[in-house]
Amino acid sequence: MTYLPFGILLDFFTQRLALRRLSFLFPCFALAVLGYHSARNFYMLSGSPLDFVFASLGTLFLVVSLTPKLWPLTHLIQNRIRNFSLAFSFLGFLFLVGFLAIDRSVQFSAPIGQNLDKPNIVVITLDTLRADVLPMYGGKGLETPNLDKLAAHSLVFDDMCAVSPITGPSHASIFTGVMPPTHGLRSNGPFNLSVNAETLASSLSRVGYATGAVISAYPIRGELGFARGFDVYDDRLPKMNYRRLMDLMPNAFVWLRPLSYLKLFIGRPVIQGDLVLERTQEFLAEVKGSFFLWAHFFDAHDPHVAHGEWKEKAHAMSSEAWPKAVGNDFSAESLLEYRGQIMEIDQYVGRLIAQLESVDPNLENTVIFLLSDHGQCFGEGGFDVTHKPSLFEATQHIPALLYLPNSKGARRTDFPVNQIDVMPTLCSLAGATIPAQVQGVDLSPIARMEQSTIARDLFQDGFYMEAFQVSLRGKVVQQAIKRSLAARSGNEAAAIDLTVKQNWLTDKDLRKQAIRGAKWKYIYTFNGDESLFDLSSINSLGQREFDSLHLSEPDVLKQQKTALQSILKRLPTPDMPTQALNSVEQNLLHELGY
Repeated sequence: MTYLPFGILLDFFTQRLALRRLSFLFPCFALAVLGYHSARNFYMLSGSPLDFVFASLGTLFLVVSLTPKLWPLTHLIQNRIRNFSLAFSFLGFLFLVGFLAIDRSVQFSAPIGQNLDKPNIVVITLDTLRADVLPMYGGKGLETPNLDKLAAHSLVFDDMCAVSPITGPSHASIFTGVMPPTHGLRSNGPFNLSVNAETLASSLSRVGYATGAVISAYPIRGELGFARGFDVYDDRLPKMNYRRLMDLMPNAFVWLRPLSYLKLFIGRPVIQGDLVLERTQEFLAEVKGSFFLWAHFFDAHDPHVAHGEWKEKAHAMSSEAWPKAVGNDFSAESLLEYRGQIMEIDQYVGRLIAQLESVDPNLENTVIFLLSDHGQCFGEGGFDVTHKPSLFEATQHIPALLYLPNSKGARRTDFPVNQIDVMPTLCSLAGATIPAQVQGVDLSPIARMEQSTIARDLFQDGFYMEAFQVSLRGKVVQQAIKRSLAARSGNEAAAIDLTVKQNWLTDKDLRKQAIRGAKWKYIYTFNGDESLFDLSSINSLGQREFDSLHLSEPDVLKQQKTALQSILKRLPTPDMPTQALNSVEQNLLHELGY
C-alpha cells in the first residue's frame, strides 16, 4: 500500500504492468526537455528557471528508477518514484480533459428590464453576407423565404455601406456609431475597443434594458470590448478553454509546449447557427421586461461548404444564379456553395424570429435591425474567395433592413446609409440619449416615413472605409507592436509614431483607405497605388469596379483624394489602439483566415 495521498487510486493503477510502464513517461520527457535545452543552446539554458528545475527532477527520477539494487531501500524508492510519476501523469491527464471539455458557465439569469413600456431591441448580424446575392437585392440561384418575409414588413436599405471588410472593426462600428480610427479596433488582431467608446449596450442598459448577446466567432469575443454594457455576453467557443489553458502556462516553459498540439483535437473557434439559437432561447426564457439582444451568425464565412439539402438546392438552381463569379473555377464553385450557406442561414433567421414571437406575439413591441458586417469577393478586384484586403462593392455593399412594430408593408430607401447609423437609430427608438461621440445619424425619421433624407456633416461627400487587416503571424508586425507598447511607458507620442511607421511593414500592399460617394469611389493603398471607380457603371457580370479611371479622370481623382484627406483630419483617434498578441491568439485567428 502506498503512503502517497492518492492511496487506493494509485494502488489500483500501479498493479497493472502496462500502467506501471507509463510511469516512466514523465521522467523520460523531462530528460528530453533538458537535452533539448542543451542541444539548442550548447552552453547556456535559455528557458525559465522552472524549466531547469523540472528537467533536473525528471532526470533524478529516471536515474533512481533505473539504478540496480545497491542498497536495501532502493527498491522502495524506485516504487515510490514510479508511483509518483504515474500519479502525476494520470491526474494531469484528468485535469486537461476536465479543463478542455467543461464549458465555462455563462450567467443566464438576466436582470429584469426596468422599463416595461419600451420596445425590445434586437440586432441580427449575418457575417460575410454581401447584398447583391440575396433575392431582395436582385440575386438569383437561391431562396430566402424568411429574410423575404421579414423584408416584406420592414424598411430595406438599398445602399448600406460597411466601414471595413473585417469582422471586428465592422461590428465595433455597428455598436459604437463611430468609424474604426475612432473606436480603435481596426483589424481582427492587435486592437481593442477604445475605453472611451460608448457602446449601444451601455446606452440601453442605462435606460433600464436587460442586455444580452450570443456570438459565434472568435474575432468578436467579449474581452476585446464587445461585452461592454452587456449583462450576458455568451462567447463560449471551441478552443476558448484551450486558449485559457495556454494563458495559464507561460510561453517560456518549454516543457509545456507539447500541450499546443491539443488544438488538433478541438474544432475551429466558431459555433454554428443551431447552437446560437439554443443560447438565444436560453436568454429569452430568462429575461423579463424590455431587453436588447444581439445574435451573430457566422455560417456564411469561408470555407464555403454548404450542407445537405441546401447544397443540393444551390446546385439545382445554379443555371439561373446571379451574379456570376468573376474569378477562377474555385471562386465559381465557392460562390455556388455560398448560396447554399445563405439558404441555411435564412432558416436560422426564421427560427430566431419564431423565438422572438414566442415572447412578443406578432412582434408588436420589438424593433429588429438586421445587417451584415461585410461581404465576400469571388474574383472581384482579383481577390478570389476572400474579403480582408477588399474595399470593392462585393465586400462593402451589404444588406440591411429595419423592422418597426406595426410596420405597414415593405418599404425601400436608396438614401446612402452606413453601419455607424445603427447605434444612433436604435438609441432613438429606445428612448436613450445618443452619445455625443456618434458619427452616424438617426435613421428613425426615414423608417417612420417622416423624412426621405438626413443631413450629414462629416460624411457629406461620401463614407470613409478602410481595410487594415495585418498579417498576424508576421514576426515584424508583432515585434513592432511590442516595441510600441514598451515605448509608451516613456514617450507616448513616439510610441504611436513607431506603431504607424513599423506596425505594417509586411502589409503595405493590403492596407487601404477609401471614400465612397454616390457616384465615385476612390481607393488609396499604402504602397502608393490609387484607384478610381464610377459606381454608376456595371458590366455584364454585374461588377461595378471593373475599370479604374484614375488616369483618365485626374480632376475627379484629385477631388476625391482631397475629400478623403479632409475626413481623416477630422476623425478623432484613440491614443493607445494596439496590443501584442500571443502565439495562441495568432493561431486561433489564423484558423479563420486572418
